[in-house]
Amino acid sequence: MQSSIKVFLLLISFSLFIACSDDTENKKDHVWKETTETIDRAKAVESMILDSAANTQRTIEHQSE
Repeated sequence: MQSSIKVFLLLISFSLFIACSDDTENKKDHVWKETTETIDRAKAVESMILDSAANTQRTIEHQSE
């Protein structure tokens, strides 16, 4: 009786382990993927804006000399 309970519990534990494991470990999509991509695009745009502002400032300084 004791051994059958142990085997039963072992099978239940093994089944839960298999059921709860993630089959797609290499899954590239995650919950925040869209948000992080949006932030990355915003950082790229910010960099372009700052470069443009620096170029404009240099042009203004060069023309005022």
